[in-house]
Amino acid sequence: MRIAKYKRTIAAAVLSVILIGATSTYYLVFPPLKVPQALFRYTETITVENRGTGSIKFGGISTEGFLNLAWQRARLIEVSGKYTISKDGDGNPIIVVEGPETLSRGESYTVTIVWEIESFNRPKPIISLENAGGLESIPDSLRNYTREVAPWWSPPDIRLDTDAWNKTRYYNMSLSEVASTLAGNETRVLKIVLEDVKWIATHITYHSASPTYPVETARNRTGDCDDQSNLLIALLRMQGIPSFLMMGMIYLRQEAYANRSGVVMGGHQYNEYHHVIGHGWAMVYIPPWGWLPCDLTSSYSIELRNDPKKAITEAVLWNPATLVFRNATGIGGAEASDYIGSLRETEAEAKEKNIYYKLILDLEHLAVPEHEVILRSPAFVIYSEIICAIALIILVGAHERGRKTPPVYLGAKKCTYCGSENPADAIYCGWCGRRLLQRPAE
Repeated sequence: MRIAKYKRTIAAAVLSVILIGATSTYYLVFPPLKVPQALFRYTETITVENRGTGSIKFGGISTEGFLNLAWQRARLIEVSGKYTISKDGDGNPIIVVEGPETLSRGESYTVTIVWEIESFNRPKPIISLENAGGLESIPDSLRNYTREVAPWWSPPDIRLDTDAWNKTRYYNMSLSEVASTLAGNETRVLKIVLEDVKWIATHITYHSASPTYPVETARNRTGDCDDQSNLLIALLRMQGIPSFLMMGMIYLRQEAYANRSGVVMGGHQYNEYHHVIGHGWAMVYIPPWGWLPCDLTSSYSIELRNDPKKAITEAVLWNPATLVFRNATGIGGAEASDYIGSLRETEAEAKEKNIYYKLILDLEHLAVPEHEVILRSPAFVIYSEIICAIALIILVGAHERGRKTPPVYLGAKKCTYCGSENPADAIYCGWCGRRLLQRPAE
């Protein structure tokens, strides 16, 4: 009798267990997407203008997209025109927006592209020389990342014979000889990397200008973030250490970075930046930790001279505010990775044909929607179900506990729905309200 009285409570408990079990199983089989540490909207506006004396061949505008990585998920939101998505030789996404076949004199064409990028935490390993692996620990499958192709190839006959190197031990050396000198007989990959970093921090000063090849950077003893990174990659590849260039953008919320501008390509390209700056750094395979960023301009040179390991531990890639749009690896050959040569060709064409470019980049930090946080948090969903189930069971149990036990009637009619007994002349059940179909019990 007691079980019959609380059958609705038992049913509620069973259904709750089934629901919670089904939800848990679903999340185990289909894990939800992680909740991003930061969410960004990136808007890129590109304008090409023909200021020449005649028509020029055009066809459209192509630009780089954002990569999907373990710590970054990118989604293309909007493109102002008909477009296709392809990949370059290194596997980077390329957005090609169709345009007129030609641009007449004085005519311009503008494209706007909008991305939404989720950025996640990037776990930082603890590295030390005591635990460092040797050159023999580098997998053979990574040999493609040691190819001496452009932009990292350095002609052996071009030497450090400029006045800037006079009275140094490296005067008149080729980059290959510098790489050999720095590596010496060392076999620990981390130690070799740190020696290269220290050498660049000691001899190369920061200067932002048009990109230069490693041998040019070395001869001039100046270069910006990607120039210094490419110099490091050139040395590492000569030493047999896999490395490549990673390029990205950094969100800066300070008001000083809200609206900046400048010109490049000899005045033929105007750039405007809103809360964003471009950056480049080396990715180096260092056993046993695998691929690690090596950032030569995220710390001051004097800091890297004293502690070159900071190039790894203080790299901007560890910050979720850093977004990646390109890997120059050399796997697809020099043509795919030699962005320096491509930029120089574009600049030469712009000057010859009087073409002008305008680039506006805007990076906006967004709040992660609350519903996304809830849907991507299995623990939150399951705990909510448990709390609701307990509340339901308590309410149903309290209701059933307050129910009176049906009286016993002579010649009673038994309700076929709830099992309660009713007077012999009853037409409707006094407990559940349904019509009685059974004849009076004999």
